Amino acid sequence: MLPNQVFFIPNPSFLDSFTEYVKKEALNVVDCGAGIGHLSKLLIDKGIKTCAIDLYPRENPQTEIIQMDAINFPFSAGMLAVIARPCHGDWVPLLIKKAVEAGAQVMYIGLKKNFGQDITGLGLAHWIFSKDAGVDGEYAIVFRNRKNKNNAYSVYGDNITDMPSGAIRYKRYHKYSKRKMSISILRFTGIGLHYYVTVEEDNNQYWNEKEQVWQRFWDDDSVKGIYDTKRFNTLKEAEAYIKKVKRKYKHHIIETPEEDIKYYYDVHGG
Repeated sequence: MLPNQVFFIPNPSFLDSFTEYVKKEALNVVDCGAGIGHLSKLLIDKGIKTCAIDLYPRENPQTEIIQMDAINFPFSAGMLAVIARPCHGDWVPLLIKKAVEAGAQVMYIGLKKNFGQDITGLGLAHWIFSKDAGVDGEYAIVFRNRKNKNNAYSVYGDNITDMPSGAIRYKRYHKYSKRKMSISILRFTGIGLHYYVTVEEDNNQYWNEKEQVWQRFWDDDSVKGIYDTKRFNTLKEAEAYIKKVKRKYKHHIIETPEEDIKYYYDVHGG
């Protein structure tokens, strides 16, 4: 049994950004080479579904650790494999490739001096999530499958000054750039009868040609899309507002609750 040691202590700001990212992407975390489970325990306390695995048992684990070889874990889409300050060896690049090929994302957390033996030459799409993930100045790098612009991943991180040359924002008539917008309607029967219409627009991101991802930068305040909720006394007023929004944003890909609206007309009237 190996001793009780902690090799990675995350900075609070990184932990907050990590939590936001995982919840937004709806990911389950697999902490590979979890050791005593220090990072896993922090993530679990943040409300993140986390499975901690390690090849060797440890003294005084901080959470439940499954003893197994991470290479044999059944990775799939919707998972984020975390490899934080690993012991070095062939298993690290092998695990990253296996997990990514299975559709999972991988976050490698380590010191820059160890990139050569851990992650260099993988040939996988990746982006830097953080350059100051832990108290020792660790980097956090995300690996994932490469996709084309129409169904590319959207990522959040880095500063806008780090943007590669040639990056473009969504543009109204660009063939790859139609922004998505969802419109939802809620019938509220508390004090009186009201209808709430919520309009939510995708963020106005950059296309990162180098990494083949749509990217939102931490310090880009103009990136945020519309998020607005309005209240109406009648369903007809709500529907008229929805039609107005659809006309205004006709170049977007708009998801609307047409069937819900029709149902409310048929059952409840205007």
